[in-house]
Amino acid sequence: MLVSVLMIALSLVSGDVSGIQWNSDYAQALKTATTAGKPLAVFIGTGQNGWQAVEGSRGLSAEATKMLKDKYVCLYVDTATADGKELADSFESRGQATLVLSDKSAKFQAFKQAGPLPGGRLEQVLGQYVAYEVPQSVIRSSYYSGPTGGSPAYSGGYRSSVGGACKG
Repeated sequence: MLVSVLMIALSLVSGDVSGIQWNSDYAQALKTATTAGKPLAVFIGTGQNGWQAVEGSRGLSAEATKMLKDKYVCLYVDTATADGKELADSFESRGQATLVLSDKSAKFQAFKQAGPLPGGRLEQVLGQYVAYEVPQSVIRSSYYSGPTGGSPAYSGGYRSSVGGACKG
């Protein structure tokens, strides 16, 4: 009994992310987000657990884990791979761990942060952008067409609503 209680407490403190469905295919994640009517949360990093660099050394909180699991479609872009580096470059991550959130249509970029988020900021950002709709007056287009040799990830490109966030 004591072991079970300790395991539950440890998972809450350490940010157990076992319930998050991490996608590694951008096109599939975009399709899932569009179908589900959920925003896309793109974590860019290096290596198997590179997504952790967005949150710094603290790891994901229980609150952030729950929001990502329930309200977002999560994509991890591993820049250790050629396709991952190409996709990261299209988001202009400049070699840093980066978080990009779409609006709820999954067509427009609503938020981008290169480098780790300060303590508690991830939860705030996730809550702020989960239902965000981009005003039509602030839309720019990007022309990313997917990994080399592959089909376009999104026929219209990944559109940005934030200045300087995507090429346009």
